[in-house]
Amino acid sequence: MILGADDAISLNRPADAIEAFQRAYDLMEQQASRDPNDATSRDRLATVGRAMADILVHTDAQRALNIYDHSLQRLREVKAAVRGQRDQARTLARSSYALRRLGRTQEAGERIEAAFALLRATKDYPASQVALEDEVEAAIRARADHEAATGQPRRALESYRELLMKVQASKPSPQEDLRQANDLSRIYRALAALATYTGDIPEAHTMDSRRMELWHLWDSKLPHNPYIRRQLAAPLDSFR
Repeated sequence: MILGADDAISLNRPADAIEAFQRAYDLMEQQASRDPNDATSRDRLATVGRAMADILVHTDAQRALNIYDHSLQRLREVKAAVRGQRDQARTLARSSYALRRLGRTQEAGERIEAAFALLRATKDYPASQVALEDEVEAAIRARADHEAATGQPRRALESYRELLMKVQASKPSPQEDLRQANDLSRIYRALAALATYTGDIPEAHTMDSRRMELWHLWDSKLPHNPYIRRQLAAPLDSFR
């Protein structure tokens, strides 16, 4: 994760990260293959698999999808448990990005809906509050990004507005926690890009200003930090 976790605080060395993730993934697969009742190895395999596939989706979508799918298979071998269902929901949501890159847009949408069905079964969704980095956030972001990628930018904008409102209700501490600052910055960045695309320039400016304020704050706390400097220099996302 430190070497190159996708869209997270890292040293920006994705190739090195994938190599380390693959070793961990293979070890957990060996353990899971030996013991059909070992829930721990399956949980860890899915965690590592998602992290590795999230990186690979940008360069090798088919390999990423294979990893997501195998992780789902292992998670489904575990006896029904809320945590396992949540992990499945997160994996389904994340796999939608690989499917879209492979031109399988309808399947991507179906996986997002399957993720929400699991979150309804666990009573996690609908929710009045959403914690950064939890399964509900992953599902809402996946839905919003899917809407943006399939010619529905206004619906995507509404989905991201919903996400921001519910995240704020959870009272995050982005001024004190760099990980939360990074997660909230991603939401601001997406909102700014979508608002720009739909012509809501004041909202775009507000969201981008909030994003930059966060990173300037952290730049003052951690001067010359390479990751923070990359965020300050990052261009606005584009939705087309």
